[in-house]
This record gives sequence, C-alpha cells and structure tokens, in this order.
Amino acid sequence: MENRRIFEIDLLRTVAIILMIIFHIVYDLNEFAGIDINYKSGFWYWEGRIAALIFIFISGISSGFSKNSFKRGVKVLGLGMGITIVTYIVIREQYIRFGILHLLGTGMILFPLLKRINNYILLLLSGVIIITSAMFNDILVNTSLLLPFGFMYGGFNTVDYYPLFHTF
Repeated sequence: MENRRIFEIDLLRTVAIILMIIFHIVYDLNEFAGIDINYKSGFWYWEGRIAALIFIFISGISSGFSKNSFKRGVKVLGLGMGITIVTYIVIREQYIRFGILHLLGTGMILFPLLKRINNYILLLLSGVIIITSAMFNDILVNTSLLLPFGFMYGGFNTVDYYPLFHTF
C-alpha cells in the first residue's frame, strides 16, 4: 500500500499543534494558576492566532483531499457543539458559541458547494467579504443568531470565537 501522506501538510499540522499546546499552557497558567501572563495581546496573542490560522489553512487544503468533507465536517461541527454544551455548563458567562471547531466544521460542510464555483469568482467574493467585513467592525446587533457571521451583540464574551466572516 502506497503512503499517501504529504510531508509538508503533516509538518505544518505538527507545528500548529505544538503552538496551540504552548498557547493553552500559557492560557491555563494565567487563568488557573494565577500567573500574570498577557495572552490577549502581544506575542502570546499572535502565537495563538498563528496556530489557529495554520489549522484553518491546513483544514482548507485537506478538504480537497478528503473523500467526504461533508461527513467529516458534520463530525467536527458536532464536536464543536459538544464543546459549546460543556463550556455552557462549566463557564456559562464565557461559553463558546462559535469557536474554531464550529468554523472548521462549517467550512468542511460548505466545501463541496464552494469547490463547484469558479476560482476567479471565489477570489472576487473573498475580496468583497474582506473589504465589507471591515465596515461592520463596530456594528452591534440585538441577537446572538448572527454570531457565526461576525456580528456581535453588546456584552458578548467568550473564550473562543472564530466567525465565518471575521471583522477586523
């Protein structure tokens, strides 16, 4: 049987996992051990963001190799929903509503539809989304139903948030 692994993807995934473990150790030291480490800005903020961005990038590439990204996406989104339930029980005021697993799962589910669209149209749509999302940065809404699309409500607070359309 031929080894169909792609070394570069596995290497990037390994780097992302190591970075994410380090970020979560820093987070845990701050939140649970009382050690004053600022993970919300500066180096540790970007270290965690880079890890997440690598995961998102790898997920997008891997969806192209998957035999059934829809099925895999449903599983990942289900895990995300499970984490939503657990965090709602444990840390109710900051529970995860649409975190990284929700984003990745939704992306995997949408992949079969998106891969049918012409690449130039996808690039154009991406540009429009990036440009228009900047205009919605300071807009607050009165519902939590729009959180997956990047629209927050007053007082929104969570430990993990990665919307489909990120506002800057």
